[in-house]
Amino acid sequence: MLQKNSRHVLFFDLVMAPHPSDARPIELEAIMPFLEARCKAGEAVEVIDAEKRIIRLSAMKSIKLSDGEPAMSMLFCLGDQDKADTGVTHFKTGAVRVFEKKEGEVGGLSVHAIVRTRPTKQKGHLYRAVLEDVTGFGRTPIQSFLRSQFKIICDDQEFTFPRDDKRNIKTRPMVELAGHASVKLKNSIENGRLLH
Repeated sequence: MLQKNSRHVLFFDLVMAPHPSDARPIELEAIMPFLEARCKAGEAVEVIDAEKRIIRLSAMKSIKLSDGEPAMSMLFCLGDQDKADTGVTHFKTGAVRVFEKKEGEVGGLSVHAIVRTRPTKQKGHLYRAVLEDVTGFGRTPIQSFLRSQFKIICDDQEFTFPRDDKRNIKTRPMVELAGHASVKLKNSIENGRLLH
């Protein structure tokens, strides 16, 4: 059960593979200011899943990690028309009270994320990321959302690369959130037995 002051996190690599594949990688630091501007203007929002859900980047802030590396903290919110109304239970009596949604409101979830804005290797396109683990709001909608937002930004800012020294071709990153396996699980698999 989710505790008030405790969260579980998942570790990912934010992969920014260039599209088309012969283009140079676009650095995350080059795109983040435009994403932050879209967030502040209320434009970092998309209706998804046949207009049943909405995903929004609600807040962004540049931060420094404990090792001094630059990063971006982000708050993603997901609204779902099919999510049940929230209920609470009285601790002593067991009485249940349900909060009914008002007009225009939908059930909501949120995920905090922190992404390093420097790649793992010089001129690389992998960035370390941590996402809060929230049931019902996994990496897939966030990955699709970032991919779509980065495409809009790259189109608006006319990110291009020269192909065969002839003409400029549009480019953008193909975002993927690649998960990190548990060290304990990896060790168990390597040793051929389940360690606990």
